[in-house]
Amino acid sequence: MKNFYIRKVGKYINVPVIVTDLLPKQFGALTCVFFVLIRPKFRDDEGLIQHELTHVKQNLRTFFYSALRQYWDKQHRLNRESEAYAVQLKHSPDFVWGEGRNIDFYKDLYIDFMYNKYNLGMTKKKITANYNQWIKHLK
Repeated sequence: MKNFYIRKVGKYINVPVIVTDLLPKQFGALTCVFFVLIRPKFRDDEGLIQHELTHVKQNLRTFFYSALRQYWDKQHRLNRESEAYAVQLKHSPDFVWGEGRNIDFYKDLYIDFMYNKYNLGMTKKKITANYNQWIKHLK
């Protein structure tokens, strides 16, 4: 099994993806500036991969400032995660825009992740409202 592969961001940017279990236990994947670490059991999870590639794009479009700012600005971190989870929602299994087949299940799951894993200190209501704005933005 291959423990390293490349994914493209845009036409020209190659992003290294490293398959490893050396991650904090609460995460299935994470982005380190411009490369992605992903657990072996999620190596083919396109939604999760797109989530992490969204973080790479955020870092690149802000010349890496966004990656730093998330550590002291919780609203910025919520915006980063809301955008990435909105992209992940678009790639979730059985999801079809407009039909809402699994939209509520995945929305609730991703809102719970943001509420429980990212130390945002915000209410679920605020997280949900922010996330819903990013979902609308993607349509």
